[in-house]
Amino acid sequence: MADRVGAAIAAGRAPAAEPIDIHVDGSGFRAWARGAAAVAIQSAMDRMRVAR
Repeated sequence: MADRVGAAIAAGRAPAAEPIDIHVDGSGFRAWARGAAAVAIQSAMDRMRVAR
């Protein structure tokens, strides 16, 4: 899948742009879920700061 993602990214970038390294993390769903939860919490905290 990394090859397909890399090709899609390259298709939308300037030919002279620096290459992008794609790292496929094999740690599974739990790591993904923790990351998603952290992003959701950060977003909620940012909204609370703005609301004050």
